[in-house]
This record gives sequence, C-alpha cells and structure tokens, in this order.
Amino acid sequence: MNEAHTPSTFGSRLKALRKQSRKSQVSLALALNTDASTISRWENDERLPDYNMLQKLAKILETSERYLMYGETDDTSDWVDLSGLNFEQKHTIRTLVRLLRGR
Repeated sequence: MNEAHTPSTFGSRLKALRKQSRKSQVSLALALNTDASTISRWENDERLPDYNMLQKLAKILETSERYLMYGETDDTSDWVDLSGLNFEQKHTIRTLVRLLRGR
C-alpha cells in the first residue's frame, strides 16, 4: 500500500488488502477458521480481531500487524522478534526502548 493513500481505519485497510490479494470474505474466513460475518464486522469497524487472529491476518495478507492496526508502513528493518518471550520479558524490553528514546 502506498503510504500517501493509506486507508484510515483498520477495517478499510483490511478490506483493501483482502481485495488486493483477490480473496473473498469467505475465503479469508476459511483460511482463518472463522466465518465471513466476522470478516465483515472487522471490515466495517464494528469489532477488532484478537492478537492471535491479527497475527494470522498479517501473515495471510503479507503485511505487518502494525500496518493493519495503525496504518504505519511495513518497514521492518529495525524490528526485533519478541516471539517466545513472556509478558515480563517483553515489558522489560519495551521499557528499555522507551528509556533509550528518552520518554
């Protein structure tokens, strides 16, 4: 997606990416083991997916969770994979990053 034309909501970004990948709501729902009405609610900004579902959506639609949720670009060059860490470990790393940024 071009950042200058980034859809403004989670639902609009999801719908645009789904259409770009030529998937129907039904086919996306099947890939996520859910139903099309759930996809519709997300696309209409009536609900948001839980984090596990968000991760699956990002993988299927070949984008980042950050782009889906916030519309931020998919530049992952400075990302650190925190998977496999527990909540406390992730919290510690996020706190350190905030301290390093001076916040």
